[in-house]
Amino acid sequence: MYGSARCVERVADGGKRIHGEVGVGARRRRASYVIEVGSAPGLSDVAHLTTHAATSLTASQVKSGTYFTRVRARNLCGLGAPSNEVAVRVQ
Repeated sequence: MYGSARCVERVADGGKRIHGEVGVGARRRRASYVIEVGSAPGLSDVAHLTTHAATSLTASQVKSGTYFTRVRARNLCGLGAPSNEVAVRVQ
């Protein structure tokens, strides 16, 4: 979502819902990316990583094999849909 997003957020106030507009600056400060890695398509059984500012990631000491990866964005409104899955082969 771009611009302002309308979302509903539960907070520690007894479970009452709060409605409001979340501006771009607020979302940017609390945005993160979730990287899911699986041993087969659709799985995330190998790794589930969260990065708060980085838009790239380098992994070291990874065992040989084929891994299936996808990325999701997270902001104040929740976790977004997964990206297209990419198969990565490590030799």
